[in-house]
Amino acid sequence: MIYGRDARGYRAKIAVTAPSTNTILQPDLDDLRPPGVTNHMARIRVPDMALTSDEDFRALVAALDDANGRAVEDVMTAKPDHLLIGVSALSFWGGVQAAKVRRQSLEKQTGLGVTLGAFAFDAALTALGAKRIAVLSPYFPIMDAEIKKYFEETGRNVPTIRSLKAKSPTAIAKIQTDEVESAAEALTAVPVDALLIVGTNLSVLEAGPRLSQSLNCPVLTANATAYWHALTRLGLETFTLPPPLNGLGT
Repeated sequence: MIYGRDARGYRAKIAVTAPSTNTILQPDLDDLRPPGVTNHMARIRVPDMALTSDEDFRALVAALDDANGRAVEDVMTAKPDHLLIGVSALSFWGGVQAAKVRRQSLEKQTGLGVTLGAFAFDAALTALGAKRIAVLSPYFPIMDAEIKKYFEETGRNVPTIRSLKAKSPTAIAKIQTDEVESAAEALTAVPVDALLIVGTNLSVLEAGPRLSQSLNCPVLTANATAYWHALTRLGLETFTLPPPLNGLGT
């Protein structure tokens, strides 16, 4: 018997690694996937540790970094066509050069194209021509410096940035839309070209397009932007994605 393409993922199979504490990324990506594309999750095992300080958050990032390689190894047995790392914080940590090294290591490990959140945001901002940005995240202030460093290294200006200081990884998924919308409005009081909402366990897939309209400003959310990046790297259309990513080329 001669086997062809996967019966469900006949256009592409996307491997995704996400923290074991993340309950938002998987349903978001399944809501976004077009026909013929399938998503295949591997969990990065981390504890639902208390986050009360920058040092706690640093320890969480280190744990994610240590465990991600095993998750990648596991999901590669599905023979995917692309790899998406569903950890926003890890992708920004250390700036642009560290992100490049991380991506190169993953490409070498898998032989696949790799989507990291930081690069996905950068590609979307480039396509939009956005230079001046605001950033909202569910993290601790230590990430403010890492995110700002990354984008400044790409030649962008970050006049406003805010962390919502979720008290644990699973607490991120409990942040409600009204809190996100209030913070977004405050951040965009200073004119910017785009607002980024970072964090793959933050439920903002539906809020993003609504905020983009109400704030009269492009709003890029982590999960939609990463999936857009993966689909465009695979050469697939992006009409299933919310604006401003809908139809946006790179």
